[in-house]
Amino acid sequence: MAIGAPVSKRVRAAISALFLGSASSLPSGAVADEATAITFDEALALGVQTPGVRVIEDTLQARERGDEKIRGAADATHLTFMPGALVVPREISGFDMQATITQGWNLGGLGSDRRETASLERGALSASARARALQARLEAAQRWIDLDALEKVAKSVETRIEEAETLVERRERALATEVGTAQPVAESRATLAQLRQRR
Repeated sequence: MAIGAPVSKRVRAAISALFLGSASSLPSGAVADEATAITFDEALALGVQTPGVRVIEDTLQARERGDEKIRGAADATHLTFMPGALVVPREISGFDMQATITQGWNLGGLGSDRRETASLERGALSASARARALQARLEAAQRWIDLDALEKVAKSVETRIEEAETLVERRERALATEVGTAQPVAESRATLAQLRQRR
């Protein structure tokens, strides 16, 4: 089977079954009701749409959005309001309000260290996604090759079954006309049964 060439109905059906599990992760309407012919390259492309790869990619995207919010400060900014009233001395009595803003800082570079660590973790997630995608492609390629080999074996077995059926018919006719004996008929029937079992 040449790479990029269309495949038979049997291989199409088997590949469709292999990717049925990953189809649930595709958007609705992305999978046709009937199996269609796909090429070797299309099978590899489907391999990277497996749930394992997509989960890591989704995690990486969520992580990137969250890491944009990493601040350079070591602590959050705190704003404190303290309303009150002055009662003594009477000359300046009345409403009073105090506001305090506090911000903690780490002079050791904690903010930049946090951003660098987040960047390294995103790099590790990205490498993991690429590794899973490569693994999925390798598995898809191996399945394609296995299915192609099985299809060739199936064709060979079908041809041998047809030949064995013809041989059984000839030997049965020979036995019926008393030209042959029962032993060759029994042997050819046993061979036919073995081939059918293999199929």
